Amino acid sequence: MLARDGAWYRSRGRLSSPEELAVAGHRALRVSIGDREGLAWEEVTLIESGDGRIFVATGECPPELAGEYRPWFRAAVASLEIVGTEPHAR
Repeated sequence: MLARDGAWYRSRGRLSSPEELAVAGHRALRVSIGDREGLAWEEVTLIESGDGRIFVATGECPPELAGEYRPWFRAAVASLEIVGTEPHAR
């Protein structure tokens, strides 16, 4: 997905280095984006379903609230349960 849509995400602003993680046992990739105008902070988590699909979890808030919002959003993503597909082995 990053190969296909990475340029669009990069065009939105400052993009962090991708961070590999697991969500509900599924491979995932997380990036943060600070928009060019400084009006929003966004975190995007791309989660492999295991059957060829990708789930996208997106959180956005004003940049001055990112420090408080980030742990809440990450906890919400970590609590996801993905049923009906088997995760890929790492």
